[in-house]
Amino acid sequence: MKRVIRAFLLAGTPFFSVAGAGGGGAPVSELARPLLGLKGRAFDLAWLDAMRSQQEILAGLSEMQRLHGQKPALKNWAASDKEQRLARGEQLQALKNQLKPPTDVTHTDVVVAIANSSDKDLLTRFDPFFLSEYPKQVAQSTALARLALGRSTSAIIREEAAAVLAYETARMNGLRKFK
Repeated sequence: MKRVIRAFLLAGTPFFSVAGAGGGGAPVSELARPLLGLKGRAFDLAWLDAMRSQQEILAGLSEMQRLHGQKPALKNWAASDKEQRLARGEQLQALKNQLKPPTDVTHTDVVVAIANSSDKDLLTRFDPFFLSEYPKQVAQSTALARLALGRSTSAIIREEAAAVLAYETARMNGLRKFK
């Protein structure tokens, strides 16, 4: 169980930064690419799921930082970030429930154990990992939000996407003092 708790919550999710889409315009993340073919309500529901997953991933990274980080100020920042991310995830779920009431199928959290790494390695190297991986995951959230701003037909989703962009900008500004 200890290994699972210390797992990076990133298996099955894009564990890399935003990739270029080719041509002009904003880059399209691997997480956002499947959403490009969707429209209307299907897009909105898929976007809410993807954004909620991103919030859970970022909350997980923040929890790992809180538990294993070495810088007290960064650990405190991460604890605050985790709570805010979890609250945002619940808000996204509430929005989804407004668009489509929940069914028996629930969201599945994706967790993978750390391969070929000792606990000591994790504990001594987590701050640099967090400071490099967290911005990559925020880039995924930002790309999803920008996609929703341009493609969603729902005013509620566009409003939430704008709020996500503002929120991610504020969180990254707060994180910059630790780099």
